[in-house]
Amino acid sequence: MRKGYFSLDMVVGFVIFMLVFITAIYYIGYILRPELNSNQINNAGADFARLIENNLSWEVYLVPIVLTSQNTTQTVIETTFYPDDDIDLNSIVVEDENQTEINSSFVNNTIIFNTKIIKGQNNFYLIYTKDTNLEKRIYSTNLTQTANNITNSIINTTFISTGISQINFKGTDFLETPGINLTTSTILTITSVPHRSKVTYPLGITAKIYSNSSKIIIESNHTFSPTIYLPKSFSNYYNGTQNTITTSGLQFTGTIDLLDLYSTEGIAIIGNNLNISLYNNTYLEVTLTDVTNFEIYLHNGDYTNALLERDTYLTPQTTLLLIPESKTGVSIDSLSILNQTSYQDLKIKFSKGTEFHVEIDNYTLGPDAPLDTDVFGMKYPVSILDRFAKTNITTIDILLWSD
Repeated sequence: MRKGYFSLDMVVGFVIFMLVFITAIYYIGYILRPELNSNQINNAGADFARLIENNLSWEVYLVPIVLTSQNTTQTVIETTFYPDDDIDLNSIVVEDENQTEINSSFVNNTIIFNTKIIKGQNNFYLIYTKDTNLEKRIYSTNLTQTANNITNSIINTTFISTGISQINFKGTDFLETPGINLTTSTILTITSVPHRSKVTYPLGITAKIYSNSSKIIIESNHTFSPTIYLPKSFSNYYNGTQNTITTSGLQFTGTIDLLDLYSTEGIAIIGNNLNISLYNNTYLEVTLTDVTNFEIYLHNGDYTNALLERDTYLTPQTTLLLIPESKTGVSIDSLSILNQTSYQDLKIKFSKGTEFHVEIDNYTLGPDAPLDTDVFGMKYPVSILDRFAKTNITTIDILLWSD
């Protein structure tokens, strides 16, 4: 049995209970009419407050995302989410465990965001509303595209019908003509969202580039045998051991997870049991045989910078979406709309003729209370809930009087 356990919901619930318990009736101006006792006043005010709260309340949903990683690294998360028909797609945002918003994209039932993760469990939240029409969140990004080029702050990649003609890493060109032959010969298409660009070839080969990342993910729905042509400026390679590139001919062939060519900068080819060969011919040539997926990773320094990227590729994080939770509270958007409604319409909606003045979260509904008639008032606790599932406990201040 757990003793002394308090959840956040229990604390909030207790605070609301205590606010209701100590709600005080206060009087303004004059003595109340004799026929109205304190219970009647309290009930009338509470009913009025609940009516306002019910008309302004909404639900915000939080889907816990539990991500388990074998590595501490900066990485791109792509996870599938199938929204119900009543979910407002524009409302979807991602937050970390501290409820800090993270730049993200949602496209084709896929959530995409770039974040720092630690070894072990990492917690995030997918947040949305239902049956609303919120404005879509727009995030800044360093990812841009043209008809055949994708650029972020680290790499500039040019695509052609046969594959990739050039990768520029921090001002240095990494490929020799003809570049990377992906064994295609068809017109490509590029589709982009703020944090990922995807190149698609009709033969079933795709390439993905992300914001703030120096990797290119190559995927195919069939086996193929691409060749990568590199300049001879790379003097060393790593295939599990450090090696110096010799004058000519075959340097290495075998099945490995990482081949890294480097000098002061490097390019790594990463995959699971890649059948790979390295030649020193007119150019340095890397040939992959019968592969389906691999990664190209550009980096500073020697091969050590690629080891963590290899480990992340081979043991990717596991992502689990849990059952949605929900929070209920007063919507600021609804309150703002209500604030623009005429007083006569508000009276019909809420008070059925009784005059009122309401203040809630810096919004005011109704005229000031008169000084020449009996007025009673009360404070009623309420929870303000924004689209990011953040709550603020405040009060509805109500004044009521007869016309």
